[in-house]
Amino acid sequence: SSPAWTVAEAYALERGRVMDARRRPSRRGRWILLVVSLPLSAVAFGLLLGWELVGGLLLVLFVHEVGHAAGMVLFGYRDPQIFFIPFLGAAATGTKDDATPFQELVVLLLGPLPGIAAGLWLLAAAPSGSWWWQLGLLALIVNYLNLLPLVPLDGGRIVETLLLGRFPRAQFLFQAGSVALAAAAGVLLRDGILQFLAILLALSRR
Repeated sequence: SSPAWTVAEAYALERGRVMDARRRPSRRGRWILLVVSLPLSAVAFGLLLGWELVGGLLLVLFVHEVGHAAGMVLFGYRDPQIFFIPFLGAAATGTKDDATPFQELVVLLLGPLPGIAAGLWLLAAAPSGSWWWQLGLLALIVNYLNLLPLVPLDGGRIVETLLLGRFPRAQFLFQAGSVALAAAAGVLLRDGILQFLAILLALSRR
């Protein structure tokens, strides 16, 4: 199986910039994107990871992104949107020019932390080996990996928000290190998607 879906938010970051620079999408357009991207991602994940994981993985990813979107709504972000990215994962986008570091931090944490809490609860409450137990394990793994300090994962963006906002050179080095680690992981795991995403991340650095 491939871990490439954990870096799907790289696409979301770039897409958010493009949407902010062009005409903002309508509410109908945002719903259409979600509805269309869901079955496409279901098929993609089924082919990539196996059909038995598809339902649980889509649910875990959706709940994760709902947490981000809820934070955006709470702090008045414009055009919050959730969509799935076939073979990669899911993402939440929204824009706010004057978002404070605290607001950005809360939005980032509202994705993985509720998922980790729910995963731990399911592991403790559900019978071992049951579908709910497996869902809890999946939620724990997905959200834990998302907190790794690598850009563009939530963990990497949290590090940027807390420590690197005032130090452009350090931020550049941190981002470059994340690209290098993604590329190395792609080579070691023989994962073409990770290698391709490493190239996209390198090209997207400002």
